Amino acid sequence: MARVMVRSRETDAWYRQSRNRCIILVVTGIVIVLVVVIVLAVVLTKNGSEQLSSDPLKRAKQLMKRVPLVDGHNDLPWQLQWHFDNQLADIDLTSRTAGEGKFGKFDQTNIPLLKEGMVGAQFWVSYPTCASQYKDAVSHALVQIDVIKRFIAKYSDTMQYVTTSQGIWDAFNAGDRKSVV
Repeated sequence: MARVMVRSRETDAWYRQSRNRCIILVVTGIVIVLVVVIVLAVVLTKNGSEQLSSDPLKRAKQLMKRVPLVDGHNDLPWQLQWHFDNQLADIDLTSRTAGEGKFGKFDQTNIPLLKEGMVGAQFWVSYPTCASQYKDAVSHALVQIDVIKRFIAKYSDTMQYVTTSQGIWDAFNAGDRKSVV
């Protein structure tokens, strides 16, 4: 038996109310999204008082003064192990030529270059070699974490050990280079 839907004033009113509710919800959602976008745009443009330069290099430097540039991978701990057997006395990261290792001059990472490049935070990599897999990988990683903490302590006037994004911001605002393992 076929069911016939009979329209009535009550069903028409219900559909109109439902349609009006949907329209109100959609308009409200659009307004909320627009307000969020406008607030974000205002906050981001007022983050720095100076106008951004049209020169790309100057603009990049202006932005790096406002927001920390994060180097997400630095092999310095492994290089210290490979070239210097983790002997921090053999290197000087305050010099452009950090030291003479087993394989010649070692100057890929040093504090003057980090400052010149305006690096705001640094993720130091602690990883074992593939040859240590299933053998002593954990102890290799722990040794590298130890050397990371030791060179951060050695250069504490420039580096600060942080473990959170808020720590990066706090240290950035204090003018330190941040170090994350």
